[in-house]
Amino acid sequence: MELSQECPACAAIQMARAVGHHHGDHWKSSSYDGLLAAANALQKPDADPGTLLTALYEALAVRDPVGDPYQAEKAEANRLAELFWAGHSLPLEDLYSRALYATAANALDGGVDPNPTNLWATFESAIGQGFSRDDWPFFIDQARPGQFLLYLTDNAGEAVFDRELIRSLSESGLLVVVVVRGAPYLNDLTSSEARELGLQSVAERLIDTGTASTGFMLDRVGEPARREFERANLIVAKGIANLETLSHRPLDKPTIFLYRSKCPPAARLAGVSLGSNVAWMKNRDS
Repeated sequence: MELSQECPACAAIQMARAVGHHHGDHWKSSSYDGLLAAANALQKPDADPGTLLTALYEALAVRDPVGDPYQAEKAEANRLAELFWAGHSLPLEDLYSRALYATAANALDGGVDPNPTNLWATFESAIGQGFSRDDWPFFIDQARPGQFLLYLTDNAGEAVFDRELIRSLSESGLLVVVVVRGAPYLNDLTSSEARELGLQSVAERLIDTGTASTGFMLDRVGEPARREFERANLIVAKGIANLETLSHRPLDKPTIFLYRSKCPPAARLAGVSLGSNVAWMKNRDS
């Protein structure tokens, strides 16, 4: 997704949330460092929202390195998601509904709203909305048993529903390689949480990006992740971060972006209103 006029303001808001979350008395100097790094990133000719946000959060981490500041929130999000799934599970063969659940679960983003009550209310409402943009049938129609599918994850909590979609994709004969963040980045899923949730047991392989950068930044991911990206036959990219870093790049394989349209650029890209469930397949008509 290319930079839009709303991106700098959105990045500043996200920075304020992050500073408020764990930077304490350093908030003035941290904010200055973050804004300066973001401004420098904007000068890059190929900058996208992912470049902007990664520069911002790396500047904050230098000022106040705290390891994994969202660890407790991620654990709680996963716990609540497991409870919800236990009471609202779907048949293994219901691939479509599992894709909807996984997409609606993109609402479970503590980086947008730290109040879990609000997040879960939005998630349950989102399930009832269905898809506003629905390219899922076109995408899955191109999948064949034995093909490699690269599944790019996003947030904790959401990942429980990713696991159940991956379980169904694997059951259909696809060889799923799951990608998580290479190091803590906000409330994104890392290898340790993915293994606690059992994602490695429903997929062919579980790997990480080799970096703490947002989304899947082709110029920064490690060699194992790049190899899997290049050899994949299909790609499922979850969440806004993967949309921001990949949707405007040339992609030579069926790629679907599953996300909630949390910002105007993400909504415009799929031709939907804000707060919609999106299954947008890049190059669907090519």
